[in-house]
Amino acid sequence: MLLNQLYPDLMDEWNVRYAGTFYRNYSNDAINIDKKARQVTLARDGFLKMLPPGFLSDENELRSGSFKARYAQLRERIILLKEQFLPFDCFLFRRELHLEKQVNEILESKEEFILRTWFDIDSDSLPDPLTRELAHLLPYFKNLRGNTVFVRDLLESLLGMPVRLTRGCWSDTDSTRERIPWVRYDIIRDGMDEETYLQESSALQPFADFVREWLLPAEARCEIAYKSSVCGEGPQVLNYNSTIA
Repeated sequence: MLLNQLYPDLMDEWNVRYAGTFYRNYSNDAINIDKKARQVTLARDGFLKMLPPGFLSDENELRSGSFKARYAQLRERIILLKEQFLPFDCFLFRRELHLEKQVNEILESKEEFILRTWFDIDSDSLPDPLTRELAHLLPYFKNLRGNTVFVRDLLESLLGMPVRLTRGCWSDTDSTRERIPWVRYDIIRDGMDEETYLQESSALQPFADFVREWLLPAEARCEIAYKSSVCGEGPQVLNYNSTIA
């Protein structure tokens, strides 16, 4: 994964040597990476380690004759065999790099697949980056939709600004008999003049509509707007830092 991220164009050029020192307790996998020589040394076991012990030596080879001489011959044989199996190790390692790249692409595209299949949303057609970012989070919100406090925390995280939540009831007939839930999210942002406030509010509208549709109850009336933390600050802008009494 590291090599694919750092050097994506070198997948078919790496020569790998396996040191066989990757123990159960943690140890670094990549011992050495030499980009110029296209050489990487890994702590893990190579193809030679998969072979049965009898392939390397007889069971009683070290019991007869000089142990030191026999052991030196065995080590030399292992070094030669590692060189012989080096093409197999390199081939398998490069194949793993390609598999890692494919798996990574699948994981990156799974959210797009889920959005198109289950939510009927094409993220490329969404109007702004903020809405697209929120759309990719929808599959993880299965049990959190309709949670107004969670939506406030989510807005604060995505927008990077404090958000004030107000809850109550709303009715267009001034009657409590036909009221519905009312939720307002005030995004606290100071210092905007009238032109900036109108521009930012217009840019926020697609994102606010998406939040209403996908994260809040259908029967609730929801308002998402910018608000100054201090009413009466600077030039008066209606619905921003001033309201009609």
